[in-house]
Amino acid sequence: MAISLVTGFAGQAHVTPAQDGAGYAGIVGTGCYVTKTGRMLAASMSTANKCVVCDGDAWMYGRHVRIEAGTTEELTVQSGSQGTKRNDLVVVRYAKDASTGVETASLVVVKGTAGTTATDPTYSDGSILDGTSPVDMPLYRIPIDGITAGTPVPLFSVLAPMSELQDSISQTGKWHATRGGGIAVVPTRDCILDVELSLSNVWGYTGGAFSLAINLPSGLAVLANTNAYGSGGDTVGRQVTSRLVASGAKAGQSYSFSYTLANGGGFSDPMWIARELPSS
Repeated sequence: MAISLVTGFAGQAHVTPAQDGAGYAGIVGTGCYVTKTGRMLAASMSTANKCVVCDGDAWMYGRHVRIEAGTTEELTVQSGSQGTKRNDLVVVRYAKDASTGVETASLVVVKGTAGTTATDPTYSDGSILDGTSPVDMPLYRIPIDGITAGTPVPLFSVLAPMSELQDSISQTGKWHATRGGGIAVVPTRDCILDVELSLSNVWGYTGGAFSLAINLPSGLAVLANTNAYGSGGDTVGRQVTSRLVASGAKAGQSYSFSYTLANGGGFSDPMWIARELPSS
């Protein structure tokens, strides 16, 4: 049967690990990640030959691997040799027994080759979603110089929780708008402010040139700005727009933006739009 209802009652056990993993891969991602739980599989060298990996969670192609809270895993790292360098890799290894179908995950140290320079060793690459076994997820590189094992270097990607993504979506791009001689913006978080002012029916005195600029409030720094320029007599009005992008805005603080119209008049309908942008 090519199609099946995975999350439905079938009168018998019918959900396979492959189906469950594929479902999670569609939500979490089809790669390998460490999530922000526990100590995020933090690693350190407790001795020259012992690497300790702390509790946390990893996702490998939709499969969930966990070191229980408050526990650690200890791995043996073989000693180096004087005058040589070597890179070892700490990996999470997924494996499926071909005869029994039993699947396991374990932490393994993949030993590199010693030499005058250090390169990462080859590990078992592939995707569990394609039925590959074994599959390694590199967690750390352990640089070994002579007999000294260095600090483990993280190699994994960290997957942010949905709560952080929601905060980012809800706060990024918040808009403020008003009409009149200025706009007061109170940011909802530390951010960059992108402010735009449009004037309709602007003309230059005696038909000459005019300019429109947004004034920078104190406490902010200009990242970019565009002043509007034009010309025209009393009967030749123009619509013009100026824009200012400023950094340093702090959450909860009020910033009042005003404008300067040089050698111009006759305008109507000042329209202000301000948008909060993430500062990093």
